[in-house]
Amino acid sequence: MTDTPVIRLDIIIHATEDADKIFESIYQTLGINPEIFDTTQTRGHYRNPIIMATATLRKTDATRFISIFSDKLGIYQRDEITQTISTRISNSSLYLRLDRQEIIRNGSVILQDSGTIRIKIHVPIHNRRAEDVFADILCLY
Repeated sequence: MTDTPVIRLDIIIHATEDADKIFESIYQTLGINPEIFDTTQTRGHYRNPIIMATATLRKTDATRFISIFSDKLGIYQRDEITQTISTRISNSSLYLRLDRQEIIRNGSVILQDSGTIRIKIHVPIHNRRAEDVFADILCLY
Protein backbone atom coordinates (compact mmCIF):
# COMPACT_ATOMS: atom_id res chain seq x y z
CA MET A 1 0.00 0.00 0.00
CA THR A 2 1.78 3.13 -1.17
CA ASP A 3 -0.64 5.84 -0.02
CA THR A 4 -2.25 5.67 3.38
CA PRO A 5 -6.03 5.81 3.09
CA VAL A 6 -8.18 8.38 4.83
CA ILE A 7 -11.29 6.78 6.28
CA ARG A 8 -14.50 8.49 7.27
CA LEU A 9 -17.13 6.68 9.29
CA ASP A 10 -20.66 8.00 9.72
CA ILE A 11 -23.04 6.34 12.15
CA ILE A 12 -26.73 7.07 12.48
CA ILE A 13 -28.05 6.58 16.02
CA HIS A 14 -31.77 6.86 16.69
CA ALA A 15 -33.11 8.38 19.91
CA THR A 16 -34.39 5.00 21.12
CA GLU A 17 -30.94 3.38 20.83
CA ASP A 18 -28.18 3.26 23.43
CA ALA A 19 -25.33 5.29 21.92
CA ASP A 20 -22.82 4.05 24.50
CA LYS A 21 -23.61 0.42 23.62
CA ILE A 22 -23.18 1.17 19.92
CA PHE A 23 -19.83 2.92 20.44
CA GLU A 24 -18.59 0.12 22.71
CA SER A 25 -19.55 -2.51 20.11
CA ILE A 26 -17.77 -0.58 17.37
CA TYR A 27 -14.70 -0.30 19.60
CA GLN A 28 -14.75 -4.03 20.38
CA THR A 29 -15.30 -5.03 16.73
CA LEU A 30 -13.39 -2.43 14.72
CA GLY A 31 -11.00 -0.92 17.27
CA ILE A 32 -12.28 2.65 16.90
CA ASN A 33 -12.06 4.68 20.09
CA PRO A 34 -15.47 6.25 20.86
CA GLU A 35 -13.77 9.49 21.91
CA ILE A 36 -12.75 10.36 18.34
CA PHE A 37 -16.35 10.59 17.12
CA ASP A 38 -17.89 14.02 16.70
CA THR A 39 -21.63 13.95 17.29
CA THR A 40 -24.40 16.25 16.18
CA GLN A 41 -28.09 16.01 16.84
CA THR A 42 -30.52 16.34 13.97
CA ARG A 43 -34.07 15.33 13.03
CA GLY A 44 -35.13 12.33 10.98
CA HIS A 45 -37.74 11.98 8.27
CA TYR A 46 -40.59 11.98 10.79
CA ARG A 47 -38.95 14.72 12.93
CA ASN A 48 -37.60 12.13 15.37
CA PRO A 49 -34.25 12.99 17.01
CA ILE A 50 -31.18 11.35 15.47
CA ILE A 51 -27.52 11.53 16.46
CA MET A 52 -24.99 11.63 13.63
CA ALA A 53 -21.57 10.42 14.76
CA THR A 54 -18.59 11.02 12.48
CA ALA A 55 -14.94 9.99 12.76
CA THR A 56 -12.04 10.52 10.39
CA LEU A 57 -9.11 8.13 10.59
CA ARG A 58 -5.70 9.01 9.19
CA LYS A 59 -2.23 7.47 9.11
CA THR A 60 -1.74 4.85 11.84
CA ASP A 61 -5.41 4.81 12.86
CA ALA A 62 -6.50 4.29 9.24
CA THR A 63 -3.95 1.52 8.67
CA ARG A 64 -5.00 -0.22 11.90
CA PHE A 65 -8.69 0.05 10.96
CA ILE A 66 -8.06 -1.44 7.49
CA SER A 67 -6.20 -4.36 9.06
CA ILE A 68 -8.95 -5.08 11.60
CA PHE A 69 -11.72 -4.55 9.05
CA SER A 70 -10.07 -6.86 6.49
CA ASP A 71 -9.57 -9.56 9.12
CA LYS A 72 -13.26 -9.36 10.08
CA LEU A 73 -14.51 -9.73 6.50
CA GLY A 74 -15.91 -13.18 5.85
CA ILE A 75 -15.66 -15.02 2.54
CA TYR A 76 -19.15 -13.91 1.48
CA GLN A 77 -18.42 -10.29 2.33
CA ARG A 78 -15.15 -10.40 0.35
CA ASP A 79 -16.98 -11.93 -2.62
CA GLU A 80 -19.70 -9.29 -2.46
CA ILE A 81 -17.17 -6.44 -2.42
CA THR A 82 -15.19 -8.05 -5.25
CA GLN A 83 -18.30 -8.50 -7.40
CA THR A 84 -19.67 -5.00 -6.77
CA ILE A 85 -16.46 -3.01 -6.31
CA SER A 86 -16.83 -0.94 -9.48
CA THR A 87 -20.27 0.29 -8.35
CA ARG A 88 -18.89 1.24 -4.93
CA ILE A 89 -16.07 3.49 -6.19
CA SER A 90 -16.37 7.18 -7.00
CA ASN A 91 -13.62 9.82 -7.18
CA SER A 92 -10.87 7.67 -5.63
CA SER A 93 -13.15 6.62 -2.76
CA LEU A 94 -14.68 3.27 -1.90
CA TYR A 95 -18.09 3.40 -0.22
CA LEU A 96 -19.38 0.62 2.05
CA ARG A 97 -22.27 0.29 4.48
CA LEU A 98 -22.35 -2.07 7.43
CA ASP A 99 -25.13 -3.66 9.44
CA ARG A 100 -24.79 -2.06 12.87
CA GLN A 101 -27.00 -4.66 14.54
CA GLU A 102 -24.62 -7.47 13.50
CA ILE A 103 -21.73 -5.59 15.06
CA ILE A 104 -23.69 -5.16 18.29
CA ARG A 105 -25.05 -8.73 18.44
CA ASN A 106 -22.16 -10.81 17.12
CA GLY A 107 -19.18 -8.56 16.53
CA SER A 108 -19.55 -9.45 12.82
CA VAL A 109 -18.82 -7.21 9.86
CA ILE A 110 -21.71 -7.67 7.42
CA LEU A 111 -22.30 -5.45 4.39
CA GLN A 112 -25.79 -4.03 4.06
CA ASP A 113 -26.84 -1.48 1.45
CA SER A 114 -29.17 0.22 3.92
CA GLY A 115 -26.73 -0.12 6.82
CA THR A 116 -26.49 2.65 9.36
CA ILE A 117 -22.68 2.60 9.44
CA ARG A 118 -21.26 4.27 6.36
CA ILE A 119 -17.59 3.90 5.52
CA LYS A 120 -15.73 5.98 2.96
CA ILE A 121 -12.17 4.90 2.20
CA HIS A 122 -10.27 7.49 0.16
CA VAL A 123 -6.89 6.86 -1.48
CA PRO A 124 -5.21 8.97 -4.14
CA ILE A 125 -5.12 6.77 -7.24
CA HIS A 126 -2.44 7.50 -9.78
CA ASN A 127 -1.37 4.86 -12.28
CA ARG A 128 -3.58 1.88 -11.40
CA ARG A 129 -7.20 0.86 -11.71
CA ALA A 130 -9.20 1.93 -8.66
CA GLU A 131 -10.67 -1.57 -8.34
CA ASP A 132 -7.16 -3.05 -8.02
CA VAL A 133 -6.03 -0.44 -5.49
CA PHE A 134 -8.98 -1.10 -3.17
CA ALA A 135 -8.76 -4.86 -3.62
CA ASP A 136 -5.12 -4.66 -2.52
CA ILE A 137 -5.91 -2.39 0.44
CA LEU A 138 -8.65 -4.73 1.69
CA CYS A 139 -6.66 -7.87 0.84
CA LEU A 140 -9.55 -9.23 -1.24
CA TYR A 141 -7.44 -11.54 -3.39
